[in-house]
Amino acid sequence: MHRHELPISKSRRRNAPAFALAFALAWAITPTDWQACRNQPRSRISARRSSRLRTALYPCQTPCANALPTGRIASIMSTTDPAPRALASQTLFRGLDIIDAVADGCITVQAIAARTGVSFSTTHRLASALVQARYLHFEPRRGYRLGNRLLELGFAAYRESTLTSCARPHLERLAEETQDTVHLASLDGNGIIYLDKIGGQRPVQVNTRIGGRKPICGTGVGKSLILDETPEQWLQRYDHDASRGDIQIPRDAWMEMMARYAQGGYSMDLEENAAGIRCVAAPVRDISNRIIAAISVTGTAPYTDEARMRALIPVVQLAARQISEALGSHV
Repeated sequence: MHRHELPISKSRRRNAPAFALAFALAWAITPTDWQACRNQPRSRISARRSSRLRTALYPCQTPCANALPTGRIASIMSTTDPAPRALASQTLFRGLDIIDAVADGCITVQAIAARTGVSFSTTHRLASALVQARYLHFEPRRGYRLGNRLLELGFAAYRESTLTSCARPHLERLAEETQDTVHLASLDGNGIIYLDKIGGQRPVQVNTRIGGRKPICGTGVGKSLILDETPEQWLQRYDHDASRGDIQIPRDAWMEMMARYAQGGYSMDLEENAAGIRCVAAPVRDISNRIIAAISVTGTAPYTDEARMRALIPVVQLAARQISEALGSHV
């Protein structure tokens, strides 16, 4: 170790990505970010530079407890206890909202600001900090896109996932047997997220991606993920997706369909999410017999008529059961 280097603990090294993001965002705070703190002592506000870093790295010392995050991150935090929400770093969560906005296709500062509700100047400063930290990438005349650092972290999370590592060999066998696209998905708030995908061998491919999100009620994996929920919970799921225009099937017909699927231990997507795309899905359970994921075989209508979809049900259920057993379930 060189003379001027400081030793770095294992915990600091392990948390380096979070520290890098927090550090970058902390120096992007503007005085306007602290308008809610105008009633604080002047000496505290004048020490803005040290307060910036403390706020991002140590939320428990946030000077303004009422400054809460907005956007998707705020909706996630709203389900937790009030204390963690009050202690959360506003700037850090604004940065995460900006990353979410770019992931959803916002490529300009104006579009990101409109999506997140953050001011133009603050959005520009935070986005610039995220570019410096490699969480975002910017190209003139093409705008922002997700940066390579997120790609690195995503693959690291994928490699460390017990679920994906246990499921992968079974998904590969299922894809080889059916020649269709195979998905692994889990619940993510009021939607589903694809954890893994193996492309099919058919001439027409299914346009999905790992990390992509879809609504629950109109997808095969989404229905399988909520098979154990009560009819009242199904209605809440339906009303949410219907309010967003994500499902067109009448409520009563959808509820009857869910009752049949729950009894049979599988579900289908009969071109409800996308025209010409059909799938058969089944739930994956953990050691406590709780549904934690779902798998599906997805194909285009010419290759998945009603007879073939019926034939796929036991095939998909067997693969889901094998994954569940690998996770410790005794289904």
